[in-house]
Amino acid sequence: MLTLRARSSTTRRSLPGHHHTLSVSWLRKQFRAVAVHRGQVTGVWESPEPVEGTDRFAELLQKAIAATGYTGSTVSLVLV
Repeated sequence: MLTLRARSSTTRRSLPGHHHTLSVSWLRKQFRAVAVHRGQVTGVWESPEPVEGTDRFAELLQKAIAATGYTGSTVSLVLV
């Protein structure tokens, strides 16, 4: 017989101290980045001009990293 039990702990699991993410969205020529540390926004940046084509992607990513103060290694990217 299979017995199912709920977890005895109801406390929320915290994010590890090293959890950093840079979330980048590139939607309709708008390039934006948000740096997040342990669930808290620590920096934001948006390209001042519309971005067409992929030629400047590395440059824009470097600018976003510098402007947001991002120090992690995880990047999420949304493209449309």
